[in-house]
Amino acid sequence: MPPTSAELERLAADVLANILTALQRSGSSLVHEGSLAVGIESQVRSILAETLTLLGVEASELMAFPAQEAGFESKGSVLAQRDYNPAEPLAVGEMVFDLALPRLVGLLGRQDAARIAQVLHRAIWRRFPPAALGYVEALRVRLIESERAANGRLARELHDRIAHGILTGLQQVELARMRADGEELASAERILRATLDDTRRLAQDMRLSTAGRSLDEAIEDFVLRAQGEAPAIRFAVLGEPMALTEKVTAEVFAIVLEACRNARTHANGATEVVITAEWTEDDLVVSVVDDGDGSGTSSPGSGMGIAGMRERAAGIHARLEVRDALPGTAVVLTLPHYPFSERGGAAGSAESEPR
Repeated sequence: MPPTSAELERLAADVLANILTALQRSGSSLVHEGSLAVGIESQVRSILAETLTLLGVEASELMAFPAQEAGFESKGSVLAQRDYNPAEPLAVGEMVFDLALPRLVGLLGRQDAARIAQVLHRAIWRRFPPAALGYVEALRVRLIESERAANGRLARELHDRIAHGILTGLQQVELARMRADGEELASAERILRATLDDTRRLAQDMRLSTAGRSLDEAIEDFVLRAQGEAPAIRFAVLGEPMALTEKVTAEVFAIVLEACRNARTHANGATEVVITAEWTEDDLVVSVVDDGDGSGTSSPGSGMGIAGMRERAAGIHARLEVRDALPGTAVVLTLPHYPFSERGGAAGSAESEPR
């Protein structure tokens, strides 16, 4: 005779009560004000209902369970958003198995205990891989959003405090110059103006983001925003673009921005900066070339920018070179495709003219 609805409800209630007691004793964050966290009870009931159904017992009154695993990923996302320790749901899964198995064997006495254990195990553990993926994805999104917010805050600080302070100092120098026309004051004014311009560019660049875009798209947007500034910036794409991970895309884009900033600040006489992204079967080669007098790599202040670019390149297993371009200076980044990309991820023609 199959179990009655009352027996099935007692089974679920007993398992849930024991899980609550165990979690309370351990001080788990999955217990709030004497109750299980939202979603835990429904998951336990879903596991029991799935197990019983696969064993031929009608259990729809306990809880409907998903036939597909798509919904499990959202469960992991919720856990991450609420800052739960990912180890705790795993512990609950073990508790469900240890508590439910002997009760199921007692309730379904005619069925093979090994078969019951196998079905229960599958019902529990098929939920965890997609839930773990959802958890990791939610954390990744939070990290990206956190970095974007931090960049925004820094951009505002650069604009509102540093640039404002430099402007105030510049005004004071201009007043002093009106009273004493000295070459030193004129030189100080030029330096302050150049620093102010560089700070403003830095703040503008930091507002740029690669989020959700390919490398080529991010660079194209940067070039578009830079129109009207000197030296002019053009962009060329060679070969078939490939999809990069978001981290690698962000790092390569940051290197491009820094190389352009270096060229604008230190490449004397430069009238043009050309960015080229060359995609081959084995690697991506991104070059930033100016047509200045070749002084960009030796000017005061340029060394720190180059050091930062080298650090970023090393972090993604790429190679960065700074060399003479005759005329001008070339910054060349070489990034092996494996393991950061896969063929066919980015749209684009096989070859395009500089833009």
